Amino acid sequence: MVSIYPDRQTQARTEAQIHTLEAFGAFLIILLAAIVTAQTISAGSALSGSSETSLQNERLARDTVLASAASGELKQAVLNWSGDTGFNGSVKGRSYYSSEGTGVPGGFGKALSSLDKVDASYNVYLVCDGERHPLVKNGGAGPNSASESVFVTLSDHDEVSSGTTLVNTPSYPCEDADTDSPFYSTVEVRVTVWSR
Repeated sequence: MVSIYPDRQTQARTEAQIHTLEAFGAFLIILLAAIVTAQTISAGSALSGSSETSLQNERLARDTVLASAASGELKQAVLNWSGDTGFNGSVKGRSYYSSEGTGVPGGFGKALSSLDKVDASYNVYLVCDGERHPLVKNGGAGPNSASESVFVTLSDHDEVSSGTTLVNTPSYPCEDADTDSPFYSTVEVRVTVWSR
């Protein structure tokens, strides 16, 4: 076999230089990985508080809406419409509840008031007909807000708080989706929770 190196010393030096370059390359890769890891950890620790708060708000929203839906209290709150001007007990001049008024009555109101005890603010919207209609409005949601929704099925013969059937209540926020059947509408109740 013919060697490209004129002597053994030159060959040994070349191999040593190659090993030095490989070691230097490996060092650079390790250094780069350490820098990226350090930046990721510092960014992650800065975000973890915000992420934890968002997850907590998500749990609060889910627990509030699911517990009320399961007990039937949510449907009662959705039907607590006065018949012409808004929800019963809502702030004068507005159709929805807010922190300025008496609050949502019944079990759903109790579930919402538990959010006040943990320094959480919330909005509740009825989503139907492609629009959002406030049930409870307490301002703009914060940066760590989380939402949860439940769907409530309403029928024509459901009664609002005035005793009028839903199909005969002209000002209800959601319209009758099917006038040829006893089905009235499926309403999305969306609860958004954020930290104060």
